[in-house]
Amino acid sequence: VAGYSDVLEAIEPPSADEIAKTKQALHKYLTTELKLQSVLVVIDTDVAGVAFAATTDDHDFLRGQVILAALTLATATPWVETIYVSPHFGGFPLSTVEVPMQSVRNLVNERITLEQFFHSWHTELMPTPLDLPGALLVPLSEAEEGWQAQDPEDTDGLQVLAQFELPELHDRFMENYPAAQSEVALPDDGTLKMAVIDCGDREGAEQLLKALEQELGGQTIAPNEGELLVAGDKPTSIRQRGGCLYLIQGPLQATQTAVKTLEEEPQVGPVQIASGAVAGQETPPAGGQTQQPGEAGTTQPPVGQTLPETPPQPQNPPLPLVADSVIKEAMLCEGVDERNKPVGVGDQFGPQAKKVGLFLAFEAAPANTEIALEWYRDGEFIFRKILLVAGDQRVVTSLYSKRSPYLQAGNYALEILENDRLVARLPFSIQ
Repeated sequence: VAGYSDVLEAIEPPSADEIAKTKQALHKYLTTELKLQSVLVVIDTDVAGVAFAATTDDHDFLRGQVILAALTLATATPWVETIYVSPHFGGFPLSTVEVPMQSVRNLVNERITLEQFFHSWHTELMPTPLDLPGALLVPLSEAEEGWQAQDPEDTDGLQVLAQFELPELHDRFMENYPAAQSEVALPDDGTLKMAVIDCGDREGAEQLLKALEQELGGQTIAPNEGELLVAGDKPTSIRQRGGCLYLIQGPLQATQTAVKTLEEEPQVGPVQIASGAVAGQETPPAGGQTQQPGEAGTTQPPVGQTLPETPPQPQNPPLPLVADSVIKEAMLCEGVDERNKPVGVGDQFGPQAKKVGLFLAFEAAPANTEIALEWYRDGEFIFRKILLVAGDQRVVTSLYSKRSPYLQAGNYALEILENDRLVARLPFSIQ
């Protein structure tokens, strides 16, 4: 903190030329000294903000990066009243941290503690990815019996292109993308190399695929839309799926198996797995004997009788907010307007829903109140997000898929837990 003790009194905004110089110097410092990646700096007479790529899921490390970025930004722009820091993942903001300049002054002049400094932050959470790059490679590792996969390794897009001996396209893509890679040892002693580059959205993935095709020229063929085959000593299959590019390199048959695995959606749900049943088949009774219609233990009624219909019970029934929760509003929506008010509030969303938003309003939340958001689809857990909140604040977050531009159809539910206590359940559907 001592290195930032020159953040004292406010000053008048400098000229446009001085602001431009400040912006350039700040960008250089953040990238070369603080080693932040994919930095974007916005400075004018009223606003100062910085965005950078989150390269780790270590919350303490990421919070340390936010602190350093905030202090550096405050030092460079003492004329603004509020500064903004936004770590992002694959082009999607993870959060936007709003820090009052007066809190920075109080911290560096030792008027408040670091914990009090944290409590002065106002955080608006932005869309949260449903899948991280490493998780997207898990189905490939289980595609065939006998495949032995390494744990996915987090990396970036340029490193992946280099590993696959492809053009790195530095001049075309200034924004580097998060990625993951792994290798699979095949039963016949062969090796399958695979990676995924998270380009943030479909447009980014399509642009990267097109740029690779242009750069490689005659070395490629495009058998289908969104697919590129690279010839050479190490043939490579590149496939665009949603906002991601998958790269697979290895023996032809294993590559085809891996590609097929990527294209398939799981067909067996958790209830079927637990009971041993297979979709489309009946489970035989114990002992292996097949019972005849009307016998005990079957769902067939005796001749001439019908069984009363039992309405299906919802897997995730709604639960209104409990009265003593610090959450006073919880609404599913399509998004928020320019004033951060929820729009498109409801529990039914169309088949082309790209995301489902969640608006939360808190009142008098004690410091470090833990809020867990657990999302389910057709009764199966799919994602969990932890929030730490304090005081009065509003939070906006969203659920969307990295694998496709639209969320998968189904019956969903969001369970909200406050310090491990279930305080609300919001079912919704995408049809």
